[in-house]
Order: sequence, then structure tokens, then C-alpha cells
Amino acid sequence: MSRSGWWMVTLLVLLGVGLIGFSLQAQSRRSSRSAQRIAERTRSGLQEKIPEAIETLRQDYDQFAEQYLTAGFRSQLSGRMSPDEQQRFAKVLELFAEAPVAVSPDGTDAISSCEISSEAAAELEPPKPVEPITAAGTAASVPGYGNDAKAAIRQMIAALEAREFASFIRHTYPLAELELLEDADQLELQAEYYSGNPELTALLVADLRKMLALEPKLESDTAKDLALYKVPTELPANAKPYSSIPNDRLVILENVAGHWRFHDGNAEVRQEMKKQRAGVRGEGEILLYWSRTEDGWRIDQIPFF
Repeated sequence: MSRSGWWMVTLLVLLGVGLIGFSLQAQSRRSSRSAQRIAERTRSGLQEKIPEAIETLRQDYDQFAEQYLTAGFRSQLSGRMSPDEQQRFAKVLELFAEAPVAVSPDGTDAISSCEISSEAAAELEPPKPVEPITAAGTAASVPGYGNDAKAAIRQMIAALEAREFASFIRHTYPLAELELLEDADQLELQAEYYSGNPELTALLVADLRKMLALEPKLESDTAKDLALYKVPTELPANAKPYSSIPNDRLVILENVAGHWRFHDGNAEVRQEMKKQRAGVRGEGEILLYWSRTEDGWRIDQIPFF
């Protein structure tokens, strides 16, 4: 090849490298701009969700919970809210109506933030938790299913299958939670939650039937008599291929004043959650956490709840 030919080849190679480098830089800039546009659309979309969520909450709580809350957060809220709690939830959401939103780099989480005064925070704090009532004197005042664990479980199943949900709650719920429901006039709302969720009721009945075939591990200390059941779980029929096998569920019954009830394992958790959900005590910032699920963006945590 002639000297001019080699120079031509070299020139073409250099031009090619330069063009490739320029192309990669341009592509990188386009990708960066595209990511910025996606993040901006996400921020705008989440801000628009707030007034929509408030309107839905005021019209239909169940629809609101399904469309705007993660499954984990719905479980944390323990059933249907009372009208007063729904109103308090809406007031907290209103604080974030125009709040800035920060989206995580991978686009799976986001945080809305806003400033709040100590006076506003005090008005939005949750009701004070009810301290557990003592076992003394409860046998006559609080109904139960008796001292025989298997017989108690059978009566639990019978109450659920007969759709006697309010009676089931009175006979089985931990006393602190039962008193809290009654003081807030939420017991019937909780019963309606069971009525409106037959899948949940069926799952609970299935677990109770499994417990009848199990020998519990009994534990006793100076304050509590517990029966621990390790309930086996199976993959649901509609599980996706390669789904991980769920862990066995631990169900604990506690003998309170001669009656087997569900164990109040949330006493310490309630105290910790009270600290976390109480928002701020002085001037400060509060945060609303979003999570992107298979069904879209959902609220995963909100202050004061």
C-alpha cells in the first residue's frame, strides 16, 4: 500500500474513533436527559397523587387503601380506620400536597418532605395507646373461650365460619387491643373488615385448623402462659415460578384469666411505633415515603401513623 494509502487508512481510523467517542458522549447525554425527564415526571406524578388520594380517602377508605397504600403499610394499620382516624390521615396528606419529592437513583423509592411546626405536630399526633389491663378481674368482665386450648381453637373456627366476627374479636383479641377498639368505637369496623375480606377469614380458619393438628410449645414465666404454634405454609396456587418458599408462621396464644387469646406481642412494638410515628416534637421536617410496586407507586410510610 502506498504512503498516501496508509495515511488515508489512518485518517479514517482516527475519524472513526472520534466519531464513536462523540457518539458515545452524545448517547450518554441523551440517557442522562432521559433519566432526568423520567425523574421529573415521577416527581410531578407523585405530587398529583396527593389530592387524588385525599379525595378517594374521603369517599371510600377501602378503595383508598387498595390504590394508594403498600400491602405492608395496610397491614401495619391493622384494618379499617375509624372516621376520625381517616380525617387525621387526610390532614397529614394535605401537608404534602405541594411538598418537593426526591426520587431514588434506581427509581424504586421516593420521599416527600415538608416543614412542620410543633403546634401543628401536636394536633396530628395519634391517640395515646391504651395500657394493657391486668388479668385480675377480667374473667368476669371479658368473655373468652376457656382454658382448653384445642376447645378454644374450635370455637374460634366456629365463630369465623358463622361470620360472628364481633364475637370472635371480643373472645380472642389481646385485651389491650380490644380495649383500644372499644374506646375508639372501632370494634364493629374491625368486624366489617373481616366481613369484607373473605380471603383473610379463610386463611385464618385454615391456620386455626392446622393448629388443631399441632402440639404447641408451652412457655411459662412469672407473668404469662403461652402456647406457641409453628404453622406450616405452602406456596399459593398462583405463585410465580421459582418463588421462594414462605417461612412457617408463628402463632402464639396466651392464657389470660383462664381464657386462651391471641398473644399481645405488639405491646413493645406499639411503644416503639408510637415514638416513630409521633412525627416531630419541635420545629422540624417530616417525611412521606413512597415505594414503586408492581401496581404502581404506593405510600409506604407516613408520619403520625
